[in-house]
Amino acid sequence: MRRTGPEPGARTQLERCPPHPAARAREVLDYLLEVGEAVQLDDVVVQRSCYEESVARVRAALAAGPASLGALRDALRANRRFAVALLEHLDREGVTRREGGVRLLAEP
Repeated sequence: MRRTGPEPGARTQLERCPPHPAARAREVLDYLLEVGEAVQLDDVVVQRSCYEESVARVRAALAAGPASLGALRDALRANRRFAVALLEHLDREGVTRREGGVRLLAEP
């Protein structure tokens, strides 16, 4: 996960990473999630520090006003899959909200 940064893989991809068998990889991912070193965003798993940096980038981008998915993806310097997973997570957590084709910071 550390190598992928803001381009994390799906949990199923991470579980298949050599040299460890899938069962061992699942155990490691479950442990990292349990102790808070990783965050699961739908089927994407990302290192906590990358998640926190990404949230800060979204907040900074939205401080200037509403932004589209494309603009936020660019601010994150990440692929669309990660941007969508993160933004949907932040919507559920009440950090952001979607209005039409843009996102805004949620009311405090």
